[in-house]
Amino acid sequence: MRDRIALTGIGLVSPAASSLETFARVRGAEADAAPVGGRMLPLLDFDPARYLGERGFKYLTPATQYALAAARLALEDAGVGDYYQGEERGVVLGTNFAVWSVLADMDATILRTGADQIRPMEAANFSVNIPASQLSIRYGLHAFNVTLTTARIAGLEAVALGAECLRRGRARMVLAGALEGRAPEALQGYFSPPIAEGAACLMVLEPLSAALERGARVHGEIGPSLFRFWPAVLGGVSAPAESGWSEGMLADLVGPGLDPVHLFEAGHGCPRCERLAQIVDAAASSAGRRVERHVLSDRFGECSTVSPMMQVLDFCLSGLDAGLVVAASPQGHAALSGWLRAAA
Repeated sequence: MRDRIALTGIGLVSPAASSLETFARVRGAEADAAPVGGRMLPLLDFDPARYLGERGFKYLTPATQYALAAARLALEDAGVGDYYQGEERGVVLGTNFAVWSVLADMDATILRTGADQIRPMEAANFSVNIPASQLSIRYGLHAFNVTLTTARIAGLEAVALGAECLRRGRARMVLAGALEGRAPEALQGYFSPPIAEGAACLMVLEPLSAALERGARVHGEIGPSLFRFWPAVLGGVSAPAESGWSEGMLADLVGPGLDPVHLFEAGHGCPRCERLAQIVDAAASSAGRRVERHVLSDRFGECSTVSPMMQVLDFCLSGLDAGLVVAASPQGHAALSGWLRAAA
């Protein structure tokens, strides 16, 4: 049996909550109780020097600063210290807009005055993997650093990949989660206002056995079924209600012995998402199990990848730590194509 994965550290930097205490206060709030304001919620009280020291952050993007601060909070919350060596520690981040503002400014400069007018210190931030690389350098996360950019669910995929790396022995501790910068104006209409101009939500993950051995506080567990469902899965069954789903088939989809099965949907109403729900419903029904559906939205007022991360964190802290299933395909098609049309 593969080792269970423990969530031992949490780091939040956002307008909705920038500590576990403030997050506890907003967790039970309804969607319409989100912070009031305009379309963009600034991080007014964020002081990078508080988390990063007096030097070394001036030329980093705001999103990178948020990620570095959230990482420090998560690592301190986990109390991991030097328990793991650098080559045993990895980082996986999900984002959509972490470096968008840099690229937009560079494009504008090139079109207006030419590439030779790009500021050297700004050019160093052009790549989407810069935040993960900065975390790797600053906090000694040398096993790997990976950046995922799937629309909406990149942070959730980061947690899934981080947990799988632990299960396969690729690392003994992983820092995983989501960060965002300011969304392009053309795309802000795809989120439920008001939304944050930037935020970060990171988790420290480690094998449960190792966490218990070092006496760590365990916030919850990442269940064995945090999966990504690709379009090929959705086209595999023409009539799921008539296909004779077995317990073994359900276990292949969502893991054995899970009841109810928690289905997290990133894109309510999307045909592909509904199709996946039908497949899982049919499999669960044949196995005599229930499915509870959860829609990932901008409930916490954080744009794009961070709010779904905070919702899944909410579910984990509530004890729903088994059978997490994420419908990844809808945002990769309908929503993403809409984003690209708007941006063009």
